Amino acid sequence: MLRRGGFASLDTGATPGVLTTRPVCFHGKRLFVNAAVDRGELTVEILDRQGQAIAPFTRANCLPLTLDKTLAEVNFRDVGDLSPLAGQPVRLRFHLRNGSLYSFWVSPDASGASHGYVAAGGPGFAEAVDTSGTAAYVAAEKIVLTGGVKEPQTSGNTAVIPVTQHGMEARHREKVAAARS
Repeated sequence: MLRRGGFASLDTGATPGVLTTRPVCFHGKRLFVNAAVDRGELTVEILDRQGQAIAPFTRANCLPLTLDKTLAEVNFRDVGDLSPLAGQPVRLRFHLRNGSLYSFWVSPDASGASHGYVAAGGPGFAEAVDTSGTAAYVAAEKIVLTGGVKEPQTSGNTAVIPVTQHGMEARHREKVAAARS
């Protein structure tokens, strides 16, 4: 299974990497990423037109992410949301070490809904546009990953065991790594 938004990524090893976007305008309030940094770290800063960090959206004020999730919110200390920057052209600078950054988006609320297309929809999505955010992941986990099964069941010599989305992503990365070598 390919992770959502996992067609391409920016990858770093022990040597940190930096990605700075072109100027973007957004109208949401919360920054989300799809990233695999469970063995590394991801921080973000938001820059003005001159490339200077905008306080309090600085790298030093960003709470580092160390996780592997397709929907993770980026937070800054003592900051409620990004609404003071909505409608202004800004650049996002991502600092990454030992990890992969697949995508980022700004959502209007804490659900993390991207309001972007999700191809033909998918488990947990009622339509081809993500208006659900985390609710779609919860529904997909029930529908696809566990098949509605709460406890392991056996049928002959086969056990059906619920798996988490994280485990699915880890197995996919292992398969991709094996195919590349």
